[in-house]
Amino acid sequence: MLVDAHIHKLFTELEVVWRSREYSKMRSFWVKSLEAPLYLPEERKDFITSWAQFDEYFVGNAKAMRDIIVTYQPLTVMPLSQSQKIVAFALEWTTQIVNETKPIGGSVRGVAVIENEAGTWKLRSYIEAPLAPIMYMRELYETVAKERGFKQIP
Repeated sequence: MLVDAHIHKLFTELEVVWRSREYSKMRSFWVKSLEAPLYLPEERKDFITSWAQFDEYFVGNAKAMRDIIVTYQPLTVMPLSQSQKIVAFALEWTTQIVNETKPIGGSVRGVAVIENEAGTWKLRSYIEAPLAPIMYMRELYETVAKERGFKQIP
C-alpha cells in the first residue's frame, strides 16, 4: 500500500529529530489538544502517560546518548476514520551510549495512531514492541554464518 506523502513526512521528520537529538521538538509531533501522551519506547516497562514523564524521558536520552540514527521503514497504514489512521512500522536504531566504546543497534516493531490536525498528521499514541529474544538470537546466528561464508543449501 502506497503511503501518503504527508504521513511519510511525519516519520521522516521524526528521524531528523532523533538524528539531531533536538528532543525539545518531540512534542510538536503530537496532537496539541491531548491531555497526555500514550507512549511506550521499547526499553521501558511502563507506559509514559504524562507530559512530564515524556519530557523527562527525552532529557534522559539526551544525556545518555552520544549519537543515534533511527529509521522508520516500511510503514503500513490502515484507516481508522477520515481523520485518524493507524501506522505500523519497523524501526531500526543505532546509537552510541555515553561512556561506551562501541555503538549498538537493533530493530523493533511499532504502531502509532495518527490524526489529521489542520492538514498535518500528528501522533495520538506511539507504541514500540521489541522482538522476542529468540528472534534476536536467530538473526545473530544467521549473521555469523553469513560472515563466515556459509552458503545456504537449496
